[in-house]
Amino acid sequence: MRSLKQSLLAGCALTLLVGGVAHAQAPQTAVASDATSAGAVQSAQAPSATAGAAVAPVPDGGIQEVVVTAQKTRQSLQKTAAAVTALTPDALQERGVVDLSQIQALIPGARFQVEGNVVQLFLRGVGSNLDFGNIETTVAYNTNGMYVPREGSSIPLFDIAQIEVLPGPQGTLYGRGSVGGAVNVEWNRPELGVYHSHLEEVMGNYEKLNGTAVQNIPIGDDLAVRVGFATENHSGYITDGSWSQHDMEGHLGILWKPSTNFTAYIWGEMAGKNGHQPNLVNKGTDPATGAYSETSYLQSNPWNNTVPLAYDLLGEPYAENQTYINRAIGGEFTYRLENTTFTYIPTYFYLDDSPYYFLGQINSFKVDVYRQLTQEFRVAHDFDALKLIGGLYWYHQNGHNSYDIYLPGILPGNGDDPQSNMKDNVKEGEAVYGQGTYSVFDDWRLILGGRYSADQRSADGLGVASLPTFAPQPFTFSHHYYNTDFKVGTEYDVARNILAYGAIQSAYQPGTFNDIVSGIATDPQAVKSEHLFAFTAGFKSRFLDNKLQINDEAFYYTYHNLTQQAYSINGVNLIFNAKQVQIPGNQLDILYKFLPDDQFGLSVAYNHARNKNFITPGGQNFDGFQSVYAADWTANIGYQHNFEIESGAIRFRADTRIESSFYGDFQHDPGTFQPTAVKLDMSLTYYDASGDWSVGAWVKNATNEAAIAATAFAGIPGPATAYLQEPMTFGLRASQDF
Repeated sequence: MRSLKQSLLAGCALTLLVGGVAHAQAPQTAVASDATSAGAVQSAQAPSATAGAAVAPVPDGGIQEVVVTAQKTRQSLQKTAAAVTALTPDALQERGVVDLSQIQALIPGARFQVEGNVVQLFLRGVGSNLDFGNIETTVAYNTNGMYVPREGSSIPLFDIAQIEVLPGPQGTLYGRGSVGGAVNVEWNRPELGVYHSHLEEVMGNYEKLNGTAVQNIPIGDDLAVRVGFATENHSGYITDGSWSQHDMEGHLGILWKPSTNFTAYIWGEMAGKNGHQPNLVNKGTDPATGAYSETSYLQSNPWNNTVPLAYDLLGEPYAENQTYINRAIGGEFTYRLENTTFTYIPTYFYLDDSPYYFLGQINSFKVDVYRQLTQEFRVAHDFDALKLIGGLYWYHQNGHNSYDIYLPGILPGNGDDPQSNMKDNVKEGEAVYGQGTYSVFDDWRLILGGRYSADQRSADGLGVASLPTFAPQPFTFSHHYYNTDFKVGTEYDVARNILAYGAIQSAYQPGTFNDIVSGIATDPQAVKSEHLFAFTAGFKSRFLDNKLQINDEAFYYTYHNLTQQAYSINGVNLIFNAKQVQIPGNQLDILYKFLPDDQFGLSVAYNHARNKNFITPGGQNFDGFQSVYAADWTANIGYQHNFEIESGAIRFRADTRIESSFYGDFQHDPGTFQPTAVKLDMSLTYYDASGDWSVGAWVKNATNEAAIAATAFAGIPGPATAYLQEPMTFGLRASQDF
């Protein structure tokens, strides 16, 4: 097994080697690192060598500034006392990134992975690893201020203004679903007085053919409309034809600004999927001997899920069909007085996600239908020395969730095992929050925040008790939860370009339920609320005339009653509370623009996520176990070089991600272990001097490294089945603006 130290050295060498080849070809003249033309990723812990979305040009070719809204106000990233990573659209475009799972390579200490039509989000060792309707995500995903249920996270990303990733607790300002962090996506808004068109085409292996068209239309002086449409198409990454995409999405934005004080922004989206959801591959059996082998697949090509004759008990898996309809509408209405801003954000979300797929050889069917309303009213006021922000938040979500597996010849009757059928799964609540920043002196500020939440969870339907009967049993559940979160922090400007900060804060996730009523003491129905108590301290700094950026954040998280779950084919998929989980860690990020045309980035994240007190009601002791999908170490290494030529500029990028070993379920079941993995992405992009068009080539996972995504102890022969991360993909891209 490759050691982490060896992997880190190999990754650095690989990135610098391919970068060094590009650098050797560099002409004597230089191209400025212009974020508006060449794209960017920027981070409080910058994982790759890029510039950011510029606030203003930095003299002498320094690192560009970035504006973020992580604290629900606009401010410089380097002046934001939190480890925020901001991704700009050109950075995604250059790398061929088209959906949320693919930005994992750019986020420190993160794991964003595919589970069917869900993107599981893990930040600093915390996330939710099953997509059942009674399990909520612990890292919130928000689009234009709208909380998005997990099945809505896999639609294509296009016409994006910025993506911001906030690790750690976001209890006071965000609340719902953000006990482990938040991911915020903002679209490009319509522009007043500008008629603008954008076209983009992408071709690649696996018959990839993507297209994007965006049109901005001014209507008078105070009204503009922006319309966009995107398709994502490729053949199956799995040899049976599954994990193909024929996805489409449409955006509509309307901006009305009748005065300098009032702005109305209304948006809507429609998305559909007509491809085949990915099937899971068998993992953990040596095909030659039939013996257990932790990292073995049934074929030498892990993405080949053909079942050898000796193990063919239920027939070959095949690409199944699905229904996927996603609709959303929302708005942001802003009214500004001299020092006060009022903001109102209403949203509606609808989703019907009903796919068939295979757990190895086991045919499965899942239904998730959601109708959700949210409203947020926010007030921000600037008293000069005191800056305040506060608001009210309300949500109501009704879901229908069911899950069946089919084992003909094994289960009685037609082989149908209805593992869960929740007909009325309601999540609702309201909250009031506020946060203030007070300048004690010009260089020293104190932060105080709080949030009071009142939530309710209720459901009724049919669940399964236990083997061997698989007999559906009716169940009901209803419970109210009340909680107050807080944040106490400080910021200190050590020097003009050095910010030190620290905070103590909490976060909470409402409890939930097991959809089982068995009468057995080891099968509890109620699942307690999770609570986090967190210490954070860090600094952000720039040196050498803004050419060297060094940021660091240390943290210590203590989770109480953190929910833990793992899929099992026996029909009883219980959710447990781990009484205490501790995560000490550190994130160090360096961004160095050592030459006008060259940048090097290094991010090293350490998360030691371990159970300190986790004994199930049945007496199973998991104390000391590593948390699920919680690699102790991740390192992101990036290099970029700009070539200036007479007709424009060429940008070369190389990004390497190294991730240490982890387990795919909290029980560390056989077949769920992933050893250390190294992945390399590269891109080469030409930008015309006019800025009107560009062409590029990219390759992702150039080493064709097979790594697990969502994984379950549920295989035949198994012992596990796993979704995989993408194989090596490559392609060409062209875009034009006019």
